Amino acid sequence: MARMISLCGGLFIVLFGAFPTFSEGPVIDRSFGEFRLGSDVSGLKGQRVIERPNTFYGQRADEQRFEVLPPGRPGEIGTLNLDFFRGVLYRIDALYPRDYAEKISWDQFTEEARTRYGTPKDVVLPGSEVFFWDDGITRLLLARDNASGEYSRTLIDDEMLFRVGREPDSISGR
Repeated sequence: MARMISLCGGLFIVLFGAFPTFSEGPVIDRSFGEFRLGSDVSGLKGQRVIERPNTFYGQRADEQRFEVLPPGRPGEIGTLNLDFFRGVLYRIDALYPRDYAEKISWDQFTEEARTRYGTPKDVVLPGSEVFFWDDGITRLLLARDNASGEYSRTLIDDEMLFRVGREPDSISGR
């Protein structure tokens, strides 16, 4: 799991605009299970979640991260994280453990997205493989950590991501 967290950290480049947004192709689905990008944090009421300290993940004071507890996870997800900026869901990050990846090949894992959204942008990062699609509104990343064998699926709201990276922190002022 530590390797996958490291991989997610490596995706920082992809997430924070080192790659331009693309607006060609079909519109990317903004939902994952019952969660939808752009939803308000109040929608978590009644959900079994744990709020994670934003300082641990290097997030800003006006960001919140919640880990969704089972049940209610689509597929065989090991961890499902929801990131909110100023109360709005802007990133959904599903991590699939090695035992899932041993049952489902990388081609199988990426097949639905490739069929639905076309040829992905392939990002080369040391020790990982990342496919991503961006319709100018939503970014979808599918990643495989080659050392651990873990997979991840991340949905990101492009506009909110831009705001996270550019606007001053409303709580700390930085």
